[in-house]
Amino acid sequence: MRMVLLRHELPDGTGHFDWMIETENAAEGLVSFRVWDRIDQPGLGVFRALRVADHRSAYLDFQGPVSAGRGSVSRVATGIVESIEDNGTSIRVQGSFPGLDATWTGRRIDGDWAFAVLEPE
Repeated sequence: MRMVLLRHELPDGTGHFDWMIETENAAEGLVSFRVWDRIDQPGLGVFRALRVADHRSAYLDFQGPVSAGRGSVSRVATGIVESIEDNGTSIRVQGSFPGLDATWTGRRIDGDWAFAVLEPE
């Protein structure tokens, strides 16, 4: 399974990253989070996220303008997912981006998500 980190530039000049994670049932779509940090870089530790609607699997490879004038996306990093456990209020993703093997664990807190990144020693 794969995951991708996209830089989403909005028409107003602001932006964020979209972290999209493939599951074993790709037909269900990609588990998707809006994040403000480069989660593919070593040493991050913790970050916050906003869970957004699942996205189509096409976003694993897509770059370019987003429909309805919602800006454009460009791929920052592509990673491999070794396992994912998601029960709606917590999630655990074990995998890697180039230069980073990690486990991302998140908990839903009042609509937002708090993540911790565990890197092997």
